[in-house]
Amino acid sequence: MLGGSFYSFRPSTELQCSGMAVADDRSYQIVCIMHWSVGMSVNIVSFNSIDDPAKSADANAVRVDRGSQQMSNDVFLVQRGITGKGEGDDTYVFSEHVLDANGTVTISDTEGANRIQLIDGLSISSSVVANNTVRLILSNGTVVDILGAATMDYVIGGDPVSGGAGLKKSFTGFVEDVLGGQVPASGQNPTTGSAVVIDEASTPPDTDPAGETALNVVLTDADSTGNADDIRGTDLDDRIQATAGALNSSATLDEEDTIVDGSLSDNDTLTVAATTHIEEMASIISGIENIIVDLTSFSDLNVDLAGIVGFGTSITINNLQAAGATGVNIINLPGNATLIAGTGVTGTVNVSLEGKNGTVDARGASVTQLASVDSGGVTALLSDGSSVVLSGTTETTDSATLEGTGTIAVESASTNQVESLTLAGDSGDVVFNLDSTDDAPTQVTFTGEYDVALTLTADQLSGLTITNGVDEGVVSTLKLLTMGAGDLSASTVGCIELAAGGATASYTLANQQLVKLTADVASSGLTLDSNLASGDETLNLQVGVSQTGGKITVSDFEVVNLSAQGNISIADLEGDSSSTTVNLSGSQDITLDKVAANGLNGTAMTGDITITLSDTLTSVTGGSGDDTFIAWDGAMSIDSGSGTDTLKLSGGVDLSDDILFLSNLDVLQIVDSAAVSITINGSELHGQTLALKGTDTTDTFIFNMDENVLDLSGFSVDNATANISVVSTDVAVNALTITGSSGSDTISAGSQADTITGGEGADIIIGNGGNDVVILTETVSAIDKVVFNGGSAGGVDSVTGFNVSNDLIALYATDVTADSATASDTGLKVSSEATSLVTAGGAFTLANSTADFSVIELITTLDASVTLSSSSTGSDLLQALSSDTTAASGIILNATGQKAFLVTYQNNQAFLWHVEEGRSGSGVGDTTVLAGDIALVGIFNDIGAGDIAASNFLAA
Repeated sequence: MLGGSFYSFRPSTELQCSGMAVADDRSYQIVCIMHWSVGMSVNIVSFNSIDDPAKSADANAVRVDRGSQQMSNDVFLVQRGITGKGEGDDTYVFSEHVLDANGTVTISDTEGANRIQLIDGLSISSSVVANNTVRLILSNGTVVDILGAATMDYVIGGDPVSGGAGLKKSFTGFVEDVLGGQVPASGQNPTTGSAVVIDEASTPPDTDPAGETALNVVLTDADSTGNADDIRGTDLDDRIQATAGALNSSATLDEEDTIVDGSLSDNDTLTVAATTHIEEMASIISGIENIIVDLTSFSDLNVDLAGIVGFGTSITINNLQAAGATGVNIINLPGNATLIAGTGVTGTVNVSLEGKNGTVDARGASVTQLASVDSGGVTALLSDGSSVVLSGTTETTDSATLEGTGTIAVESASTNQVESLTLAGDSGDVVFNLDSTDDAPTQVTFTGEYDVALTLTADQLSGLTITNGVDEGVVSTLKLLTMGAGDLSASTVGCIELAAGGATASYTLANQQLVKLTADVASSGLTLDSNLASGDETLNLQVGVSQTGGKITVSDFEVVNLSAQGNISIADLEGDSSSTTVNLSGSQDITLDKVAANGLNGTAMTGDITITLSDTLTSVTGGSGDDTFIAWDGAMSIDSGSGTDTLKLSGGVDLSDDILFLSNLDVLQIVDSAAVSITINGSELHGQTLALKGTDTTDTFIFNMDENVLDLSGFSVDNATANISVVSTDVAVNALTITGSSGSDTISAGSQADTITGGEGADIIIGNGGNDVVILTETVSAIDKVVFNGGSAGGVDSVTGFNVSNDLIALYATDVTADSATASDTGLKVSSEATSLVTAGGAFTLANSTADFSVIELITTLDASVTLSSSSTGSDLLQALSSDTTAASGIILNATGQKAFLVTYQNNQAFLWHVEEGRSGSGVGDTTVLAGDIALVGIFNDIGAGDIAASNFLAA
């Protein structure tokens, strides 16, 4: 370099100077080899001299010479004034970033197969084309003359430094497709081309391949004795075969060889066979789409891929040895190349990365080890059940992309941590299990069209940022194998799965976060909080296994959407009793033993709900399953929804003092094994259709009438385990309408004129006071009992539907003399007689003694002049016992103060009378019952004379 003292020198890792000769204090010759990734070398000799222009060939020129220590095939980065000549297949590269403005460049190289490479962005203002020469006038004022242009190839785009091959064209294709001109015939005038900016992407393929044929080459000369092979590929699908091995071996492929193909649109294949470690390949292998390495070995071999340019290249490693080794060690995997574990490579694939953005397809291998993973990244394709081991650098920006299916074990810090992991499903859903020893990635990104999950411990959450980039509808999952504490609210992951219990845990979550429980994590306590300080926060909670013994606290959320992945139970779910709503959904059964919430809504449930109400949960809506609601002794609002739903009651609770809203229930069941009763206000269940049952023994449902009407006709009762009692004390002063159930009801009416319908079943009707209407009509006859009070205080009850074959008339023992000591439900002494009517005001003497009989039936036909009715009095009866117009003076009993019941018949009715000597205060002390001592207490409709029998009476 002449005038070298006037130059500045910038060291570069890509520039290696092999020597320096000093001509004088200002003149230097430096022979430098520019090592690009393509493996070519450029020898540059500069002889511009500011001190002595005479020593310069051109004041604006630099001559590029091959020098004495260079390979035969060279790449020249053209700057200005270049004259090329010499042996070898040379490439002249033109880039707008290197060419000087307003200069001149001449290319003349008649030896070898040479090419001109124009880098994208180079702007050509115009061109002049002769038969074998072309002039390019560039936009920066530089004029380029290419002599012997028809003998050269032209590459559009690409980049010899980074390995981009570009689009190869013939001279004719270059002129027509790029310059937009025509090549004139020999002797014709030159033509001109239009302005153009070089752009590989918009340039059409060459339509003039000049009759090329694909290569089919077998390298035969040995490394140690042969010459350097220089293979230039075609635009067609070339086939090249070679062997490889140790340095200076008999293998036919070595570092002196060159294999280059300029086309990216063909499908070339290089097949390399080896039986030993491959320590060298060619100095450059570029533009070969498929490289197949066929190993034959019983041991794992090393394969050094140095020299391969990885753009668009797929490298397949096979071991063809029967029962041979299953692993391989790959050294220097180039960037942008794809390594495939092929036939026989099913064990460990150990890869050392040389370039960036490589891909390792290890879907056929069980273990993949990737070393020197840096910020340039690597992609590994993995299979179900396999493992991947990553070794990063000392930097903090190492990254790897892992794609697979099934379950894959991940070691992210074999030596140095790989900080950033991108995880995706390959052709199906995938779970990546991160090793828990020293593995601490700082960034995890989920991507792809398949469900993807990462399994790790709670400790590994520290410092971890999670990004969710999966396709819409795809679920990404962060699966925790240990319990702990952490703020996961910044995570955009689709699902957080808690897969292990054993310790107290607390996590802060984002609004609408999905949390899945696949282990009994509540046993030691789990708290899930929202990251929002205000507003309505929602938690989506999926439970896969029962949560027993501990508490799940979700009180920070206003909405908890709970679904089950199996039939599960939750011991304690604690929301906020004033603000949290729990929504249930799904087809699986859910049992909630204890819940604190403002309300629970199961309308989206098709499975069965079992829920215990309490002071922390009083409002529940069921779903379409067969739901069970366990009551507490307090206010409740239950809309059970559809299905066959049951309200279970226990402990003899009295709910009559509580506000209840009960709807759509199907069954009320008392669950105590002992006989107990529960009390409910009748209005809560009025008009509903319900089945009542007890457990083991006969339990009693007491319905307290709090309104004047109670309809239990829709009730069916399991008579073996339950019965009904209707109590009207609170509304006794009103006229009541009571309709019994289909079971065994005990109905106690009020003091007014009530209407009581017993319904089906063996009912007990207690009229109490008032002129009650009692209806016993049934579809299936049962033993109904009507209880009457003696005297006038009980009113006159009218009974319809009395079945003389089995229904009963219950009379209080205190109202009779003969059976005054008889126990309840014991038959009374009854007699029947046909004593004749009296005349002329005589006394009617009973044939049977009231001392011996509590009920005396008179089958005597009464005087027709008197029509008895519910308003009849004792005077009417005495008139009916007389055959003339003068009433009988009285009815003679056996002794003073005796009392009994009389039955008389008239007009297809039976009349029940109570007689008590001296009750009126008149005639006290004799044996005559006067009109004032007689009270009509009951009328039985549709009863013939003498139909009522002794068996119809018993003590109340």
